[in-house]
Amino acid sequence: MTSEGGNSDPHLFNSVLLSSTVKKAATNALFTANELRRDLQGCIDTLDNIPPSYSSSEVCSVLSSVKDRVSADRSDAQQITRVEALQALENIGLLVVEVERRLHHWRAQYPDISPIKVDNENAFHDPGSGRSTPTLIAYSLALSQHSFARASEASTNITLQVMHLFGSALASLGGPPRLVQTCALEAIPNQIATIENQFDFDIEPVIHAVCPHCNYLYEPQLSPVSKDLLLAIHLYFIKMADQ
Repeated sequence: MTSEGGNSDPHLFNSVLLSSTVKKAATNALFTANELRRDLQGCIDTLDNIPPSYSSSEVCSVLSSVKDRVSADRSDAQQITRVEALQALENIGLLVVEVERRLHHWRAQYPDISPIKVDNENAFHDPGSGRSTPTLIAYSLALSQHSFARASEASTNITLQVMHLFGSALASLGGPPRLVQTCALEAIPNQIATIENQFDFDIEPVIHAVCPHCNYLYEPQLSPVSKDLLLAIHLYFIKMADQ
């Protein structure tokens, strides 16, 4: 990879580096696809070998577990985009269909009576995404001081301003701050309320509980003699009285 003058050829080096990166990506894709295929085959084996002695609740537990595994494997397979893994992905698709066929057969005998699961993973938002590590450290220090150490809002605001000042002074030691350093510093606000709004810490949670008898949601009540939460199940008893 050296020219006649003894210097390295940058184009040849970049070509070798690119080839190595492509091969590594293809290898990782094939490895992941094979792992997914192996797990799906394990799901089929699990369904085919459910002991006849299992109770209805045990069978339903196995079916729910297999369903979750298939859902996760399908999601992981959709992340594989390498052409080298195309055949493996086709095999995965066939296995998914086969597992779901078996699940449908079992569910005809053992209906799913578990509470409805709401899949809101697509609605998940990471407020720290795109933030640099120093910025997230500043956020963590301020939030922990305000939320856990019970520091006042004014003192936490001062902490944020001091961290911004310290970061600016540290970045200027080697000359003018670089762009990435400037962006990290500008992302640190002067008020803790800004961070709390960004991370939804300003939303008051409403605790609910599920009645173990009627499966309805209830706001918990406080015992008049303690701070222990009590589950309101009065509707359950009303229903029982009506019967």
